[in-house]
Amino acid sequence: MKDFKKVIIIGLGVSGRSALRLMSSLNKEIVIVNKGQVSHIETLIQNDLGPEFTNYEIVLDEKGATLEHHGDADFIILSPGIPRDHALLNEIDLPIYNEVEVASWYIDEPIIAITGTNGKTTTVSFLSECFKHSKYSCFTGGNIGFGLCDYVLSKNADSFKKCDFILLELSSFQLESIKSFRSQVAAVLNITFSHGERYQNLSDYALAKGEIFKNTELGVFPKGLWESLGVKCPYNPTFQILDISDSQLIKNELNDLHEGLVDGLHIHGAHNLYNLYFAKKILEYLEIDLDCFKKACDTFKGVEYRFQYLGNINNIHIYNDAKSTNWQATETALNAIDSDMNVYSIIGGSLRGENDYSEDFFKNYQEKVTTFILTGESGHYIKEQLENSLCDINYIYLENLREIKKFLDSEVSSGVLVYSPAFPSFDQFKNYIERGDSFTKIFT
Repeated sequence: MKDFKKVIIIGLGVSGRSALRLMSSLNKEIVIVNKGQVSHIETLIQNDLGPEFTNYEIVLDEKGATLEHHGDADFIILSPGIPRDHALLNEIDLPIYNEVEVASWYIDEPIIAITGTNGKTTTVSFLSECFKHSKYSCFTGGNIGFGLCDYVLSKNADSFKKCDFILLELSSFQLESIKSFRSQVAAVLNITFSHGERYQNLSDYALAKGEIFKNTELGVFPKGLWESLGVKCPYNPTFQILDISDSQLIKNELNDLHEGLVDGLHIHGAHNLYNLYFAKKILEYLEIDLDCFKKACDTFKGVEYRFQYLGNINNIHIYNDAKSTNWQATETALNAIDSDMNVYSIIGGSLRGENDYSEDFFKNYQEKVTTFILTGESGHYIKEQLENSLCDINYIYLENLREIKKFLDSEVSSGVLVYSPAFPSFDQFKNYIERGDSFTKIFT
């Protein structure tokens, strides 16, 4: 759909601004909807496009706002963080897309699309590292790095060199708003319930993830995934199903590529072997020489804030898993710890809802974790639940990371510290990156 004149962009985050840059280059009329002050929004626009760009109108996203005068627009580009039941969308009957969908209209390069509740950033980043060691080039973006519209926009530059592949991490929020987007390979690594603030149940969340298989040539996911969720997979292309139930078999298969490959990895945990296994299978399907995979295993240092080992500091082994926003991610981090030392687990962030408390989690890890350090908004709520439960859990509540650092300095002489919050960051930080960066600065 390239023949259009006017668009509405709702949300000026990374993807919204990427879409804005492309739409302005195509000389489209643009209506920009965002929260905040007009002066601040105009500053964002001018920083991206310069003061000479004036072909836009601003609608403040606030109580009483309306889009009724913009019904002549061709479609809406919705930022992933804004739900499709937003009040402004209820009053205007226009197609709703996202930045990735719109960018795909201008792309003929083969696309590799990857999603999952956990592990997608690591898998995409590792594949990107593989391409660096291959004869092929790739653009990496989507839910990490740059918006896909920026790649399309770069085609206008004299220095542009077309990539051989487009490699995308996609969230369920992005997948809700795709229509004609087409990938050569689409992978779902895993699905466990997350984003209770957006989805009513596991089925709704899983179906959103399953949208990645729309229009794909090859779908890749773990054997038995959909059956285990009690959800019918929404699409039926030619699927390659991976059996990831036996970590030893995966380890052996990876070691078959190179003796001692697994022992030489810079990333830890069985979950990362699964991520590498997915990457290997995707490269095999694309018929790319696996020598690039072996080289990437030597050079890949992991993803910042995703079970990132910060080192042994004052006899405490410190792991920064600030990217964790759900219980499954935190379970994965704790499962990766193989130590007879005392383990201290920091849990807490912004509260998604008063049902987002897992007593089973604390029961399952009460023997492995010496002390649960609860923090933030959700940490306070969990403390109240534990006080009223029959669980014999050793825990302490501390308000923020600096208070936790003081506690460790005074009370802990050695052990393992895992910062894997299991909740979003928005109670004390603007995103997980700021949260992870703060943790690293305070504890190292």
